[in-house]
Amino acid sequence: MYKDQLLSLFIKVIKHAKNLSRLLIILNFVWLFNQNIISAQSQLNYKYVGNKESFKFHKLTCPYALCMAKIRRNYFLYRYLAIEANYQPCKFCLPPYWVSVKAVIINQHP
Repeated sequence: MYKDQLLSLFIKVIKHAKNLSRLLIILNFVWLFNQNIISAQSQLNYKYVGNKESFKFHKLTCPYALCMAKIRRNYFLYRYLAIEANYQPCKFCLPPYWVSVKAVIINQHP
């Protein structure tokens, strides 16, 4: 969705720019605005990053998170926020910290 919005914005900018210098000024502004958003996200000290395509979330240091495309990233401060957003933990970097055991007590007195 973000990619489609960016593409439509880019097409509108090209249509409204009358010359190349105006186009370059507008594109520079869009690039600086995007860089400010990225730096603001890094200042919040996110702990987890989710993939918008696969709905898996990772620690920021996970090798799968490091090779993820930036456009597919969704950042989370806490694990429970990612789970509430229907993301599943990565099986490489986030093994579940709880184990459920089912047991049945059988009474065998005749």
